[in-house]
Amino acid sequence: DTQSAIKRGEISDPFPLKPRTVFVFVLGGVTYAEIAACDLVEKLTGSKIVLASNTIDLVIEASLIKPLEHICGVSWLRAKGIEKIFKFEQTISPPIGKVFIYFISANLLIFKQILDQIHSFTSLATVDITRDDQVKYHIIVMPNLLYSQEELLEQEGLCGRVQLYPFNWDFISLDSGVLSLEVPDVFRDVFIRHDTTSLLSISQSIRLFRLVCGQQKVVFTYGSNSEKLAQMVRRIEGHKPSNHEDKSPDFSAAFIVDRSKDFASCLLTPVTYSGLLLEIHQAKSGSLIIDSKSSRIKSGKCNLFSEDTPADSKASSASLRMNSSMDAIFSDNKYRHFSDVISLLSSQAKALGLEGQFSRDMKIHEMKAYVSEKLPKVAAAKKELFKHLTLCETIVKDLGSDFEQLQDLQDNMIYGRNRRQTISQIEDILATDPHKFNTLRLMCLCHLTSNLSTEEATQFITNFCNVFGHRHLTAFHNLAHCGLFPEISPETTSLSARSKILSNISLPKKTQNSLFADAGRLKLLPELEASSSNPRDNPTC
Repeated sequence: DTQSAIKRGEISDPFPLKPRTVFVFVLGGVTYAEIAACDLVEKLTGSKIVLASNTIDLVIEASLIKPLEHICGVSWLRAKGIEKIFKFEQTISPPIGKVFIYFISANLLIFKQILDQIHSFTSLATVDITRDDQVKYHIIVMPNLLYSQEELLEQEGLCGRVQLYPFNWDFISLDSGVLSLEVPDVFRDVFIRHDTTSLLSISQSIRLFRLVCGQQKVVFTYGSNSEKLAQMVRRIEGHKPSNHEDKSPDFSAAFIVDRSKDFASCLLTPVTYSGLLLEIHQAKSGSLIIDSKSSRIKSGKCNLFSEDTPADSKASSASLRMNSSMDAIFSDNKYRHFSDVISLLSSQAKALGLEGQFSRDMKIHEMKAYVSEKLPKVAAAKKELFKHLTLCETIVKDLGSDFEQLQDLQDNMIYGRNRRQTISQIEDILATDPHKFNTLRLMCLCHLTSNLSTEEATQFITNFCNVFGHRHLTAFHNLAHCGLFPEISPETTSLSARSKILSNISLPKKTQNSLFADAGRLKLLPELEASSSNPRDNPTC
């Protein structure tokens, strides 16, 4: 209407404040129609209109949701102007006409999906929004902004519409004495792809940790990546000297070790309560995701002789924070042997049962004080105790039948006993009761302890793919890249006859193996004569 009126000459100068900038704040969100109207007014008058709103939507990558809860909650985000929070999905369609903030990891594929989504949003716009004051899409990349992402942004033609920001949240406290960076895909990038880009952000976080807690007097490194990390920290501190050199450090020494120097700790089955909880349920950033209808053991099983049961849409899931300050029962039992935990929880349940019997003999005034003061605490204690008893029941149900056999099998591998029998047992497990991930763990542990020959590795791969599908061939390729499985190649195949002869030789202790060499330096394995028949005296994994 304004444009047609000006053409007819009915309005000579609708905006007398032509050279000035007009700031417009719209409470509740800005629509594309309002943006188009402001763009038209700017073309007619030559003025500059800046649109602002309190409506901002946050779109988070799924793997970053749990770590972000340790830093800020939903109420804090809403206080900062965030109206809605979405989990990023490639098919998501948030409402149009708002400011979007994407929070993702340094994953180029996810970054490309976001740019495609932004393209779909901008194609619905009626005006070309390319000005700096109307940037509607902001992408925060954790922990570092990659050059490939900036190059892809330019190739997609979104420079000026999308603003990029790097962000690193440094160490997050998950439990008492447990700090974690929670950087996604570090193991895959460093040990499989041999891409050390993420070491830069880790070194910056370590430098900040040293600024806060003081400079450690002694720093030990074990592994090539750990040495690179220590060199990066020294280089950063050389360019940015600390102002707290006289501060007494909270830690006198630091030990940085490569994960590849102790793969066995991840492959062995634990016997502590907290370790077995992680065997059964999925954990994300110190929170245990408890599914009432499924577990990691059930989901990884291959039911050869039964039909797959459909997923229950009514299945509920709960979360347990594995934090000692939030759960007294977990704090008392997290590092105990599992057999001790069951007996302790049973005694606590009996004590709470006797508490109810004592309340029957109380007088009226005693009962009133008991109901108002002690009864809520008893009810909360019963609820927490019931939760942990249910978890123990799940552990016994899923692991109880094969747990002792699995412990004996792993003991034989660690101490270099009965090599041929060990390989035969793994093949029997794969044929009778296969589990997708636990069977892979046994194969990798067998290779670390006894150096699988090419024929043995090929037989393992064939049997595994026959059960779970040949789409998992790439998994063995990745395992070979990080040293957890032998690499199958024509050169190694030509040595199969020699390897077969060596595999029949029984070695009581393979000192030439890198696993045993590293375990000897770090004192990871107890001596054979030190182990007793009592399982509580044995190692915890």
